[in-house]
Amino acid sequence: LVMSGAILTNNSAVTLAETTPIARLIAEYEVIVVPTASEFGTLDDLLEALREDPGAVAFAGGSAGGTDHMLAGLVAQAAGVDPASVNYVPFSGGGEALAAILGSQVAAGISTYSEWLSQIEAGELRVLAISSPERVEGVDALG
Repeated sequence: LVMSGAILTNNSAVTLAETTPIARLIAEYEVIVVPTASEFGTLDDLLEALREDPGAVAFAGGSAGGTDHMLAGLVAQAAGVDPASVNYVPFSGGGEALAAILGSQVAAGISTYSEWLSQIEAGELRVLAISSPERVEGVDALG
């Protein structure tokens, strides 16, 4: 999926039709998180702010065009917001994104659940949503 985003974002001359998948490396749901002290108590709160002013709600995540970025766009689209207007801040790793989230440099973060599990369990991050089609046992998403 990251390759799909990179191909589209960079207008690559190479397409997925020219590749041969050899392995699935990971299959994990992504979460949308905020710091525990965030003004956004639920996903609806975050989406309301996104509808009011998309540029004012910054999302931290991985590479531009990657799965985190795509989820931010899909969430915006589902909320009736133009995905192109999403203020997405890409980071090279989860640690940098985490620092931006906890430092209130962004409103929310998107990554895989396991990436921020320690901070979720420690009560530093609150899960607002998970990209699963159904509730995931043990994940208390407040969407």
